[in-house]
Formats: sequence, C-alpha cells, structure tokens
Amino acid sequence: MRIGSAGPQRILLIAAFGAVATVSAVGPGGWGASVRALSSGNGTNTETGFDRCGLPSTSEMSYLWANSPYWWYGVYIGGVTGQAVGCTFPSSSWLNTVHNQGWNFEFIWDGLQAPNSGNSNTFSTNPSSAYSQGNQQATLAYGALLSDGLSNNAANTVLVDDLEAYEHSGYPYQSAVNSFISGWDYQLSLPTAQTYGVYGSSCGSNLAALASSSPVPDFIWGASWDGNPATSALPCVPSGYWVDHQRLKQYDHLVSPYGIVVDEDCANGPTSPSGYTGGAC
Repeated sequence: MRIGSAGPQRILLIAAFGAVATVSAVGPGGWGASVRALSSGNGTNTETGFDRCGLPSTSEMSYLWANSPYWWYGVYIGGVTGQAVGCTFPSSSWLNTVHNQGWNFEFIWDGLQAPNSGNSNTFSTNPSSAYSQGNQQATLAYGALLSDGLSNNAANTVLVDDLEAYEHSGYPYQSAVNSFISGWDYQLSLPTAQTYGVYGSSCGSNLAALASSSPVPDFIWGASWDGNPATSALPCVPSGYWVDHQRLKQYDHLVSPYGIVVDEDCANGPTSPSGYTGGAC
C-alpha cells in the first residue's frame, strides 16, 4: 500500500459526499430511462491522481482507492481525435459508483487538434473559423458531460480540452490555436458556465501562449514526464502564470498497484464534483 496517512481522510471524505439525485434521461451508452446524476461543481484538490484512456472497472477503482495514493481520476468523456479513439466513456452508473467510493474527476474532451500537428482532425488555420470550431467543440463536450450522467446543468464542472503537442517553433498558426481555445473558453463561460481548462505538453503544446487568449483558460493541466509532481515545476510555463490553484501536472507513466498502466498526476487546482481535498502530492 502507498496510501500513507490518507486512510482516515478518505473515510471522512466519503462520509461528506452525501446523496446524489435521480433524473430521467437516456444517454448514448444506453444506460436507461432513469439514471443517477453526479452532482455538479468543483473544488480545490491538492492530491495525486491518475488518467488513462481505458476505463477501469468499478472493482479496479475500488482497489486503487484502498491501495494507492490517488484521489482523483482523469476520465475521457468523448471527442473526435487521438485519445478518444478506442476509449471507453463512463456511464452515469459508473461515475456514481466510483464517486461513492471517494473519487473526484477531471473530465477530458479530445477535440480538434492544431494545424500541422500530425493529426488528421484539425481546426482551421483561419483564426475566425478556429474560434467557431472551439465554440462547437465546447458545445459537444458539454452535451457529453450531461449524457455521461452529470446533474441537469453541470454548473461549474471541470471540462478540459486535450490539446496535443504541435511543432510551434516558427509556427505560423499560433493565432489560430489561441482563437480555438478562446472559442472553447467563451462557450463554456456562458450560462450554465463551466470551469474550463486545457491539457497539453507544458512545452510541446505551448501552454504559455494561451495566457494571451481571451478569455484565458481557468486552469491548465501540463504534461512533463520529469518525475517531479510539483505543479509549480512546469517547464516552459512562467511561474507567474495560473498560480491561484490553477495548475495540474502529469509527471509520470507507470504501472499502478492493480497492474494497469496509468499516467500519474498531481493537482493544485479544480476537480469535480465540489469539495476540497487537502494534502500534498
């Protein structure tokens, strides 16, 4: 076990979650006419988490809760490219079962990628068109969030756009990248507003450039596999950017206690649903 002194904290955290609501809906996974909706919102999380494309079973998640240092899980909810291909997306039943075990979540949308990124599904090189495509991707992501079992309006729930690395040295399309993310951010800032973020390589996805987009992402999730969990140590991202509990970091790639390969993460920022989980990665 690697949970250290976290065991009693986990028990108290589970007791604090409370009940979840029941709503009527039919989702794409066919999970029925009456589903239990995960509550909305987000809270500051300063604990270790993990992410992966393949959806662990509820029993695997239960085992990891008891036998790992992880408190939250980065789960893909849909998309059109890259990691979304072949991923299994969560149902309402899965989310509520796992949340009742104690887990919080980062919800990831794998949308259109940057021009000249090597991906076949890219947004436009034209900034105006890219902005509109960012709007569209955010709308699709929000719909997936509701379909996957979030409560009626999913207010302030975290939604992360997966922006994979692109060659940005002398890159002629940075304005299109910023416009796409601005479109994503703006759409998710409308009622019912979400908490919008961007995942990507801290250097390869040029996250620092997004500080000049408008609106600016609420938070970033930078990948740097340097083995250092400190969210303050994001290469290529200035120390003064996204400093108010606005950073997560993907810092390692390993085999978990259950034998599944995961990306290991540290949070100093929002995860969903609401509530604070304290500690240090």
